[in-house]
Amino acid sequence: MHAYIALLRYDADLVRKQRILTACLSLGAAAGLFLAIVAASEGELASETIGIFLTWVFVPVTALAAVLLTAPAINSEARVAADSFLSRATTREAYLAAKATTRLAAVVLGYLLVAAPAAALIARYGVRDVSVMGVVLTLLQLGALLWLLAALGLAASVLVRRAPLAVVATAAAAVAGALALEVLGIGSIGPLATIDALAEQLRGDRAAWRAILVTLVYGLAGAIVLVATLMRYRGRDL
Repeated sequence: MHAYIALLRYDADLVRKQRILTACLSLGAAAGLFLAIVAASEGELASETIGIFLTWVFVPVTALAAVLLTAPAINSEARVAADSFLSRATTREAYLAAKATTRLAAVVLGYLLVAAPAAALIARYGVRDVSVMGVVLTLLQLGALLWLLAALGLAASVLVRRAPLAVVATAAAAVAGALALEVLGIGSIGPLATIDALAEQLRGDRAAWRAILVTLVYGLAGAIVLVATLMRYRGRDL
């Protein structure tokens, strides 16, 4: 446990120094404020404005930050980590758990800390046609999608030894997964359908069970990816 806490602090400091997420969150906050002003001055519908903010601005930049934070997380420190394992300073489980905790928490909590106030601000000053439950379910769905993307990034960081290739592999896996859902005929719970229906979900016109299903599916998928990543990492040669 002491090793895990030490690694947690160490990696949290690394995340702060990289400033990737900070830059993306700052951009998202500025965009949210700008769209709130536009919605207030032009009388725009809150559902449409929030949908534009999430679809075209905040989710893409947060997804980019998630990939850049997670895909190089393990492979960029392979030699240092191997020395730590050989000297028994820490274990693979503690190392990966600390990385997963800091990177996933940074992505998901950072997203919620900016997206929720921005959505509330736009709803307050735009033409209010959104429901509280619709906003909550929308944010949860997108948070689950980012959670899975970050988990895929960590998996790529373990499976692919070069960080740039791991970034590409993460993006490729996300696209392949979305296309696979369409081919299998369950595209209604895919990321494309989820994002396309944001305005409808925000207004409360889309069934709540669909949003809950999407959140659970992607949340569970992310957890499965993390467990599989840990099992692979435990058995990999140094």
